[in-house]
Amino acid sequence: MEFIKINYFNRVTDLCVIADKHDTDKSAIRQEGHSHPYSIFYYDLFKGRRKDKLKIGEIGILDGGSLCMWNDFFPSASIVGFDSNPRYLNKALKTLSDRPQIEVDYIDIGKKDVLDEVLEKHGPFDILIEDSTHLFDHQILFIKTAVDKLKPGGTMIVEDIFITMDHRTGMVHSIDEYMKRLDDKLIQRFERCYLIHLDHSNRRSPGWDNDALLVFDGYRPRAGLGEDAAAPGVRTSEFSDP
Repeated sequence: MEFIKINYFNRVTDLCVIADKHDTDKSAIRQEGHSHPYSIFYYDLFKGRRKDKLKIGEIGILDGGSLCMWNDFFPSASIVGFDSNPRYLNKALKTLSDRPQIEVDYIDIGKKDVLDEVLEKHGPFDILIEDSTHLFDHQILFIKTAVDKLKPGGTMIVEDIFITMDHRTGMVHSIDEYMKRLDDKLIQRFERCYLIHLDHSNRRSPGWDNDALLVFDGYRPRAGLGEDAAAPGVRTSEFSDP
């Protein structure tokens, strides 16, 4: 696993503009609230696949801004947003009803059986992103569970890694700590694995300082994966606390 630092300075990409339009903190040019430089990194990583029929999953949807961002950037992709908060899920059912390529479902990032069942239900994925609690143990559980839910060549990313320390727990999210908890065999199933610290002239994460990504790219499965899931539609039922 590599450790990388990138400073984008004043750079702006098409994805930055799309992300800013949907008011997601993934936009490097967002003017209010947190602004992570992810939109530049993601543009460079995925720009060659914009027209592909991808399956994308993201855990942690908040107001649905990033789901709309992915929908605009990947117009041929099927997108699933997961969350444990019924309020966010029910809001998405209403506000995303005109985007049939986006589906939402309940998941609990802290429960392995739920995580495994729900990701299996919707996968396999070309791109799978974790953007929920930002807790170290939840990130490790996600990585270990989600690895088998990827398509060959797939990408798995954990967002909002703390550059210094998680102020809530005192946990240091360093590359050494991740290596202690992740099996070498898991890491070897990817062509590239790296922890990347990102900077930009507009970067803002006051009180959190969590502008890093943990990236697993180029998945190499042990055996064949299942058939692609059917094209999703927005769920029409409401969600309640489990």
